[in-house]
Amino acid sequence: MTSENAPLALEEVQSTVRKLVGAQVHSVTRLAGGGNSQLWRVDSSLGALVLKRANPDSIGDLNRAEREFQFASFLVHKGITNGPRPLALDGPRRIGIYAFVEGESIGVVTEQHVAQAADFLRALQGLRSQPDAEALQPAAEACFSLEQHLTKVEARLARLEQVGTGTADSERFVWDKLRPAWSRTAKAVKAEFKALGFEPQEQVSVESRVLSPSDFGFHNAIQRPDGSLVFLDFEYAGWDDAAKTLSDFMLQPARPVPAQGRKAIADALFPASDSRGRARAAALDPVFRIKWTAILLNELLPEKWSNRVFAGPADRTCRIARQLSMATQMLAPLS
Repeated sequence: MTSENAPLALEEVQSTVRKLVGAQVHSVTRLAGGGNSQLWRVDSSLGALVLKRANPDSIGDLNRAEREFQFASFLVHKGITNGPRPLALDGPRRIGIYAFVEGESIGVVTEQHVAQAADFLRALQGLRSQPDAEALQPAAEACFSLEQHLTKVEARLARLEQVGTGTADSERFVWDKLRPAWSRTAKAVKAEFKALGFEPQEQVSVESRVLSPSDFGFHNAIQRPDGSLVFLDFEYAGWDDAAKTLSDFMLQPARPVPAQGRKAIADALFPASDSRGRARAAALDPVFRIKWTAILLNELLPEKWSNRVFAGPADRTCRIARQLSMATQMLAPLS
């Protein structure tokens, strides 16, 4: 780990908080759980805060810290209070400071949890026509046509095949399971799109695009003592394809969502009359399942593994074995 990527020293955390928000610091505690970021809880004269430092790799023309702070600030400005409350940003150092959310992570996902997630997405879509919403960037991996989605997934698989530095089991999985499943899936989805009357390069209209937290799921939520949820981690947020938002929410493996939850989320993203958009989303589901299978193998990629090390100590051999097991389960419906 380079000095630039090393965890901030205690004194640096304290001085950064004093400089950015003018608070007196009482105590600092390093937090676990960030997949790509370093996190600290800071108890201060302004109450409990979180200092979040993103890995110094940029996404497009905004780094992760700036993207997240911009999206969270937009929501707060519009009166949405179940997202992170941003307090200060140091863009060049990829540091954001937020109000700490008291509560617990979610265990078993319930119907009430899904209803709150749907309400949150619905509130976001209510902001789409706001003039300042146009200033928000496309989501980090935004795609608006079948052709773009297929290209993104193909690039992920090609990168896994190129690296080839994992275990023998992981390499066999990529070559013997994942690649053949992708070939079948891409062919089948192209045929289904044609049957639905969509061209591969046909883009979702601007009017039909949605505001998305992107990495949206109950793995990025805190339940307050009163049962209400706060949704976190907007590092990839922005304008996106509703089909991707829907599938990502349902497929993310950290906190599985009951299958019956799909309708509530779809209703929050698609107008009731948009049967064609819903059919398109269903057709794209297998593409996103392949994508999530590849995402679960990120530990094989040096650039992704560096994010894990940046966020905190990690055993690569154990992580690869665990992720391979999850990837196998993710791919099973397409095998």
